[in-house]
Amino acid sequence: MRAQVKSRFPHRMAVVIGIVALAITAVFTSPFGAVAEAGAVAAPVVAPAPDSGATALAWECPAGDFCVWENPGGVGRRCNWSVADPDWQGGSISCSWSSTVKVESAKDNGNDPAFAAVAVYRQANEEGRFACLDRGKNYEITAGGVLLRSHEWVTYHC
Repeated sequence: MRAQVKSRFPHRMAVVIGIVALAITAVFTSPFGAVAEAGAVAAPVVAPAPDSGATALAWECPAGDFCVWENPGGVGRRCNWSVADPDWQGGSISCSWSSTVKVESAKDNGNDPAFAAVAVYRQANEEGRFACLDRGKNYEITAGGVLLRSHEWVTYHC
């Protein structure tokens, strides 16, 4: 008859397996749950920014406006509008740096109850839609930002 060997610490193996599985999951998945390939370049993604308790100047955007910044975290040069603009380089309000510098953060600080969000576009005249941003939220644009060119207020939620 064969003798059975019992571990003195049977629960340790389960704990170790769980920790290893969690570590592998954290390393190989993106924040959105998709598997990330090593060396892959991600397309820009808009995601709500965490409430970081940043300085008072971060995310400063006049009430009623849509704002974009050249840096993450709502800092750096800012352009802002209280109305839709079909061409940031030649429209009602010019955003001089947006033709060569990527937008890395944005905020819809609108307060008109007729509009629920802002749709932003890569090209003039609301062409090449990039994202829709719900009112009252700060957004980070990943992968180093994106060149944007126009926006419009919309009546639907994103």
